[in-house]
Amino acid sequence: MSEGAGSRGWLGTSAGFRRLFPCLLLVALTFAAFGNALRNGFVSFDDWLLVQENTRIRSLAPRSILLMLRERDPNSHAWLPLRELSYAVDYRLWGLDPAGYHLTNIALHAANAVLAYALLVRVIGRPSLAILGAAWFAVHPAQVESVTWVSGRRDVLYAFFYLLGLLAYVAHERRVGQARWVPYGASVVLLLASLLSKASAMTFPVVLLLWVWLLSDWETGSDLWRRLAWTAPHWLLAIVLTGVHTLVAQRAGVVKGQALADSLSNVPLIFSEYLRLVLFPVHLATPHGDTALRWSEHGARIACQAAAVVAVMAAAWWAAPRRSSGLFWLGWWFLLLLPVANFIPLSVLVAERYLYLPLLGACGLGAEVVGRLAATGRWWRRALAAGCALAVVGLLAGATHHRNKVWENSLIFWQDGVSKWPSTPVMRIGLASAYADENDLERSWQQYMAVALSGGRAASVDPEHLALVNAGLKNIYYRLARQREAKGQRDAALEVYGSVIRLLPEKDTVVPRVRLAQAYERMGMAARAREQVLAVQKLEPDRAGLAEWLRRLEGREKGEGEGGKGLRE
Repeated sequence: MSEGAGSRGWLGTSAGFRRLFPCLLLVALTFAAFGNALRNGFVSFDDWLLVQENTRIRSLAPRSILLMLRERDPNSHAWLPLRELSYAVDYRLWGLDPAGYHLTNIALHAANAVLAYALLVRVIGRPSLAILGAAWFAVHPAQVESVTWVSGRRDVLYAFFYLLGLLAYVAHERRVGQARWVPYGASVVLLLASLLSKASAMTFPVVLLLWVWLLSDWETGSDLWRRLAWTAPHWLLAIVLTGVHTLVAQRAGVVKGQALADSLSNVPLIFSEYLRLVLFPVHLATPHGDTALRWSEHGARIACQAAAVVAVMAAAWWAAPRRSSGLFWLGWWFLLLLPVANFIPLSVLVAERYLYLPLLGACGLGAEVVGRLAATGRWWRRALAAGCALAVVGLLAGATHHRNKVWENSLIFWQDGVSKWPSTPVMRIGLASAYADENDLERSWQQYMAVALSGGRAASVDPEHLALVNAGLKNIYYRLARQREAKGQRDAALEVYGSVIRLLPEKDTVVPRVRLAQAYERMGMAARAREQVLAVQKLEPDRAGLAEWLRRLEGREKGEGEGGKGLRE
């Protein structure tokens, strides 16, 4: 008896290990691909605002949590209370050590890879293919923005609740009696959590419809409608919270006013670019610098891009071994990208983080196609298909490991962005700020001038860009001018003052004019100093010390004064 019990115990343990092994493998693969990101710091692309300077995450007191639920973070353009709460938990655990925040992101992504595997098993039915699809999802370089970027937390967090909620609903579908109410209620709660993490969770009810229609075992039309009726609470919840998210985004300026025709003209561009990122994940950058298209100017290009997307999707569906599951994965990819496809105009046309969860659809379909190729022909064809699929996993993991290094610090991050999109103002402004933080004032000045000057490499008249440039110039111009002056570069120092005065709004030029007058006076150019003091007097008549300064300058012009230090600021 003991021998039989031991055998049964050993078999039970072995079967349990076989079920657990794919999960352990995916977690190990995820950490192997993303582990070097633990050495990265915060970057000056939202991380500083959302984490380092966000005092709201410094407490987990009930009042602080209620504040997160009630009001959006003033440093953010979106209302994402669970993301902010997750940062608060990180702060309690790690303080402001970036390694802890990166660890949380990677752990969530590893969990998502395991959940993706569970979903793939239910759709494909073959664990080996499910592991392959989940591995592609786990190590694809397009995932770096969501996983390695601390501010990408919203993507990995919303996907975690999204996948859990979908699996809970699938469990509800497969159960009978009272037992089905628990996973059903869990699916609603998990959808709420996903919507409080990112607005993209609005697609959840549509994915449920796809699942019920294509993959559920309904028998009659009435049975189908009864099953669809179960999704009503999910629809209601998604509609209400999507409305809240949209209102917040409009007030924050994320949703832009644009004619419908102009919005639709960019949809083929967006889908074709995401398709390229899936199949050929090269020229990765954050943010992308894609510019909007118009039918009147780019009609042929738009038509070609639309045709290419339709052709690839049709070929993929045809190649899938089962039309129902193939259609489900195509629908997943397409529907999850719809909220960011510019039907509602957004400030960003293309971003790799938008591809985070939609990518699972492409990976699932790809795994099914590999399975079809491996199931036909001779053994060497099957071995070749399996070998190529595994080689792709290795190549993707290597590319991801390399891409993580771009996020090591702000300077490397923005240098990479400028190298990919040199004419994009945001890249230049970010790099200028990074150079300023490194006290490399000359390079910082060059990057700001590339945006501010009409002939600059990334010249812009956008008010938001110019406001950022002006703020940056105010931060560095005086130190740069004095630095040049100390090196004996008098004309170059005066050029800095003159450029700032020309670029800043007139009301903001008082201090630069004072400093320019001081520089002229130090250089013995009393007449020019006097011109700047008179300009200051015109802008700010009540400023103390102006009359005395003017008298001294007039005396110096006549050779009667002894000079002075000028007006104190």
